Amino acid sequence: MTATPERPRSGPKRRRPSYLVRQDEVKRLQTQLQVLQRQLKRLQARPRSARAQILDVVGANNSLRDVIHGQQLAVAGARSMLAGMQERQTGSPLCRHIHLPRECGS
Repeated sequence: MTATPERPRSGPKRRRPSYLVRQDEVKRLQTQLQVLQRQLKRLQARPRSARAQILDVVGANNSLRDVIHGQQLAVAGARSMLAGMQERQTGSPLCRHIHLPRECGS
């Protein structure tokens, strides 16, 4: 038989107060924030790759294409309305029948 040294029991482990736990968490998060800010500065200082620049240009082109398409649709809608009005008012304005309301006094 091997003898294992027995530890004296000092009772159940006490729970840490929540304010100390929060202080530790705040310190840990602040150090993590500093690390992330350093990484961000390093990445922003780095020159952008050609691929990223191309992707930016492609995104801008897509946005412009969408805007132009919307404007073209608006112009087509206006033309359609004008064409509809022209169809209803066919013929010369001089030959059209004129509808005048009756006068109330006579």
